[in-house]
Amino acid sequence: MSLMDKIRKESEAPSVVIVKREDPLLDEFHIEHDELGSQTPIQSASFEESLLKELEKIPLVSSKKVGVRLEEKILSDIQDLCRDNNITVETLLESFYETCISRDSIMKLVIKDAQARMKRRTRAGNIRSTLTKFRNIQNH
Repeated sequence: MSLMDKIRKESEAPSVVIVKREDPLLDEFHIEHDELGSQTPIQSASFEESLLKELEKIPLVSSKKVGVRLEEKILSDIQDLCRDNNITVETLLESFYETCISRDSIMKLVIKDAQARMKRRTRAGNIRSTLTKFRNIQNH
């Protein structure tokens, strides 16, 4: 079978089947379209305007990414939690912040724990640096 024959066969009966994704916004559009008969450009524009108005109400997400390094066990637990609840680490962090910021006593506990973790990490970094220097001195 030539390459052209393979291409023709694939175009007639693709081996990869694409499953139709559900899209609530498009479903709403199709429902409106079916109810109103044919969409006029004005109706399409109003649909677009309603989506833009809704989008304006949703907070913007920063384009800046924050690289976060976590303790291995905590990272694993957070990933499991996110996977089990169909959320992302980013949205979990945002939610933790929003929940804690309005509760002063909880925020103080979180900050105190974060400061203790920072001291431990700084100490671990200093130990690693000292060990590297010590080993380099011994090798020369």
